[in-house]
Amino acid sequence: MSSTIQKAEHSLIGWNLIYRLLVLVLLINGAIFLLYCFTQYTSALQWVYGDSRFAMWGAIGAQLLLTLALSVAYTKAHFYYAVVQTLQGDAESQD
Repeated sequence: MSSTIQKAEHSLIGWNLIYRLLVLVLLINGAIFLLYCFTQYTSALQWVYGDSRFAMWGAIGAQLLLTLALSVAYTKAHFYYAVVQTLQGDAESQD
């Protein structure tokens, strides 16, 4: 039972790390997009998405994909948190 709990804890740690990294990337992408929209600082968006009139749509598409990935990571992290709590509760009740 201990190895099952450890595997679930490792999965929980992994998905939490993925979630935090995705939040960071999402915030950076959003900041680049907002800088492009509301200031004259356009070089960051052009450096990331290219120098075309469709660069803004690339940023919007990336933001949508990052949001979807963030949703998956959030769901998985909470699933493994529930699994760990359930397994630890079962292990304590058997002792």
